[in-house]
Amino acid sequence: MTFSVSFPSGAVSPPNPTTQQAIGISGDGATLLGTANPNGANTTAWFEWGTTSGYGNSTPVRSLGSGNTAQNLSFPLGGLESNTTYYYRLDASNGTTTVYGNMESFPTLGTLPSPTLLTPGNFSTNVATAPTFTWSLVGPASSYRLLIATNAAALPTDPTSPACGVGCVLDVTPVGTTYTPPPGVLQAATTYYWGVHARSPLQFGNWSGIFSFATSAPALASVAISPTTITTGSSATVSITLNGPAPAGGAQVTLTSSNNSAFPTPSSIPIAAGNTTASVSVTSGSVSTSTAVTVTATYAASS
Repeated sequence: MTFSVSFPSGAVSPPNPTTQQAIGISGDGATLLGTANPNGANTTAWFEWGTTSGYGNSTPVRSLGSGNTAQNLSFPLGGLESNTTYYYRLDASNGTTTVYGNMESFPTLGTLPSPTLLTPGNFSTNVATAPTFTWSLVGPASSYRLLIATNAAALPTDPTSPACGVGCVLDVTPVGTTYTPPPGVLQAATTYYWGVHARSPLQFGNWSGIFSFATSAPALASVAISPTTITTGSSATVSITLNGPAPAGGAQVTLTSSNNSAFPTPSSIPIAAGNTTASVSVTSGSVSTSTAVTVTATYAASS
């Protein structure tokens, strides 16, 4: 009887990683490419990358199995700094031997120029609560990012930052160089800060300078009394209307009656923040003859 016995031949060949040129390079990202051959042993692979040849970052480890053919690997990077050189390589390990691939590098694209802010002008006052924001054209841009906040520190300076911090009230990306916010976004009698940067499919732009402006306080639109004729001891409703929403903290509208005995109005009527109207019921006093009474409302120097 004859038996055939086979014995493994020597050490396992190490894996063979090859780093390739990155693709899809933009102002804040790129896709790393490479190939790795396990050479018959269970192998894992990963990319190292960073802004120096010391790398400092690595991608998740990927299992390649134990085949004998080269496998393609890729990994998309995002959140990179514009106009910066990044270094990377593909590494592979079979558990016994780790092989470091060749180092490659790529520069991210530079930033687009800053637009010039136009309107509302810096330090403008008495601005409407739905103004039209305008800025200069940046030639290569396909869109812009407009940020408005009640706190200047909320506006980022990093072209690639997605953040808009505490106090941010508007974060939009119009395609043109003008934008008018819908009613209710900006409040009356409030100071705001705004900035813009340009964007293209592959690049971000430097941020503009920061402008500030203050919205105007609303004014009285009307005072109405209903019914307009009442008898002693009966009531009428005094309604106040502003021409815009009351600012944060609300509005106190002063009331004055020409005859406080006949029609004793309260000294003021509050209008809640964001509202435009308020009303109060007033009970008439005692009079012996027909008496005409004038009620005057005053708010923010308007009556």
